[in-house]
Amino acid sequence: MDGLSTEQLFTSSQVLAQVNISYRQLSYWELKGIIRPVFQKQGTRDFKRYTREDIDTLKKVKSLLGEGYSLPTTATLNEISKRKEMEDKLEKSEKRYKDLLDNANDIILSVDAQGSIVYFNRMLSELSGYSEKELLLMNVLEDLVAPDFRDKTKEYLALLCKGVDIKNMPQCFVKKNEQRLYLELNSTAVCDENNNFLRTRCILRDITERKRAEKVLRESEKQNAFKAELLWKAPVIAAFFDLELNMVWANKAYEKATGLSVQKMAGKKCYSVWGLTKSCRNCPVVKVIETGKPAETELTPQNQDHWPESQGCWLSMAEPVLDADGRILGAIETAIDITERKKAEDALRKSEAKYRELAASITDIFFAMDKDLRYTYWNRASEELTGIKAKDAIGRSIFEVFPDREDVKRAVAAYRKVLKTQQPQSFVNEYTSKGKRFFFEISAYPSMDGLSVFAKDITQNKSGKTPPWRHRNHK
Repeated sequence: MDGLSTEQLFTSSQVLAQVNISYRQLSYWELKGIIRPVFQKQGTRDFKRYTREDIDTLKKVKSLLGEGYSLPTTATLNEISKRKEMEDKLEKSEKRYKDLLDNANDIILSVDAQGSIVYFNRMLSELSGYSEKELLLMNVLEDLVAPDFRDKTKEYLALLCKGVDIKNMPQCFVKKNEQRLYLELNSTAVCDENNNFLRTRCILRDITERKRAEKVLRESEKQNAFKAELLWKAPVIAAFFDLELNMVWANKAYEKATGLSVQKMAGKKCYSVWGLTKSCRNCPVVKVIETGKPAETELTPQNQDHWPESQGCWLSMAEPVLDADGRILGAIETAIDITERKKAEDALRKSEAKYRELAASITDIFFAMDKDLRYTYWNRASEELTGIKAKDAIGRSIFEVFPDREDVKRAVAAYRKVLKTQQPQSFVNEYTSKGKRFFFEISAYPSMDGLSVFAKDITQNKSGKTPPWRHRNHK
């Protein structure tokens, strides 16, 4: 050692404690060249020291020996470590892949050319009711496939053996409790390097609820032909969705609105038939499926970030559809185009805002009251004269806002006469504010909800002077 290195060094005792080996083992591994200690001079003596890398190497050697490897040399240690690292990664990858398959929501199944089960995931056992041990002894054709589906399944298997993929085909298994499990089958063939068939790779999706919903709907249509005809020809769009939010049926108005036939819409999500990419926020159909209770909401480009303006505005209402046992089968949705109504509401809001702004800019005092003489509007001039903010006046009666005095009583008498006769009234009233006397020419007019009041300051006419507050610039 030249004494200039700043790397941390360790004594033999520290190495033995950290690696948990004996001094004899340490000396033997040094002899084999596994590690090469350095010597640190202290005074006239040289002391053996070890680096952090030496300690890590010794730990690797100890771990490999514990797993059955022979003592590696320096040349092979890295290669063994890398191989061990790759084996660990492969094991973890296989475990992740197995976990992914086992936790899939669909059945994943492989069978050989005779129909014997080669592989299946947890979902097959869960949906069929058979244990894993029972399934391992089964032949799909003989033990799982429903009798009326066996011939078709044999045809599927023959095609797969020839390398033909099977897509979106119907399948049906019989569960352990003898109930039917309806499935949608997608399958490909797995072949060896010589293109010889080995096994199938099948994904089967449970569509039992959809089939049950379709069956109940067909029976309902037979029993209620007249009602079905009315619903089919209803001027509002209507559709029925299963528990997975797939469209099962839609009426003529729905076809017209989307430009798609019922056949093309069946099995698709609602939003996809409208050319959208995701479900609507606060979708009433989703709420019905989740809660079993009716729901409704307005769907507009303003509250749906994926809606174009051309989609318009709709009032969507959904109700649960139940079977004879009270179990929810799905939801029926009706929707009304409210685009024109929303445009009218928007125009009304803009108009109200414009007139409210206009009323606020009036330099004379202007306020409105309901039939109980509670203030419903209070403009800026009213605030400036009285010192009372609109928020403190609106919703309160005249007796709450002003003390019981003669000028208030005179005004109240006039206002009640307007409410009773529905005829305008004009009068002059004296008002004292902040120790000053003002005279107002007050005009009260009946309105739909009460009355509107204009008060014009005529103090100048009475006293020959213009009160200071009249000179304020009202914007």
